[in-house]
Amino acid sequence: MQRAAIILLVGVGLACTRESSDRHAGGLPSKGELVLHSLPRSDEMDDVELKNLYPAELHPDLQASRDTFLQAWSTAKPLTATDPVVTGWNYAPWLSGTFKAHSERWSFTIFLGGLCRVTSPKGELGMFLLDAKVISGPGSGPPPR
Repeated sequence: MQRAAIILLVGVGLACTRESSDRHAGGLPSKGELVLHSLPRSDEMDDVELKNLYPAELHPDLQASRDTFLQAWSTAKPLTATDPVVTGWNYAPWLSGTFKAHSERWSFTIFLGGLCRVTSPKGELGMFLLDAKVISGPGSGPPPR
């Protein structure tokens, strides 16, 4: 049985939908679903497409460029489905996008604070923690975890 929860981000003007099931409340991955434990290196990426999810006029400090995204990507650390960072996460999506590596398209969503959900071209899922301070610099941008 599926149910959807809508999270309204007041003051930002964004809304996102998160699907969940009884197997894992809140849309969090179950242990068997996290199969990615490594990612393509930033120097293996081509055709990087970023979508900043916060309007630049409201949040100029939350805008990521391709170069700063690639720097943050190089800090990725794999997480397990039972990791407290994954099970306790409640920040909003911040940046999403796609890239090609080895001629295949990958997709990702980065949440405020650095949690990153990655889907491989084969549909495999992985959760990683990025150093989000790399993108915005100390004292600005996403809150620390």
